[in-house]
Amino acid sequence: FEFFVMGSANMVPVTRKAKTDFRYGAGAYVSIFGLEFEHDHVLNPEDHARFHLRVFGYNVQNTNLTLQGGIRFQTTTTTFRQWYVGASTSIYLHKYFGIYGLYRYYMDTVSVPGMGILGGVRGEAGPFVDFGPLRIFGYYTYEQDQNADASWKAVSNGWSVGGQLFF
Repeated sequence: FEFFVMGSANMVPVTRKAKTDFRYGAGAYVSIFGLEFEHDHVLNPEDHARFHLRVFGYNVQNTNLTLQGGIRFQTTTTTFRQWYVGASTSIYLHKYFGIYGLYRYYMDTVSVPGMGILGGVRGEAGPFVDFGPLRIFGYYTYEQDQNADASWKAVSNGWSVGGQLFF
């Protein structure tokens, strides 16, 4: 069994506007299966619920490759939900130091009033340092949401700095 809580400050300019917001979440693993819940506010307020399947590695605090699928509930001028798939990896370069990577593809939504059909991507990459059960990280984050006819697009990229505590 593995459990963790995490929190970070997202320091990203969103379409030429400086913005700092917070992300927090919690997760649990039983063997190779995991569930995670997260609140994020990079482009818009969103809540995530996702399922993890670790295909390589013994635990989160070890070199691993994990597939994920989930749903995000996003609030803009309206509230909608969007399914996504992705993969993440942690590669340890030393006993306490490594790099993390994430790619997530947001599937097209049903039509959202005022925006049409939305899709998007998210990527994260960066270093982390483990101090026993505490991980300190700095991930470069890129996220893009765009409607199907490309008449609306929101992009953010910048650093997310925070910590993760494992139990």
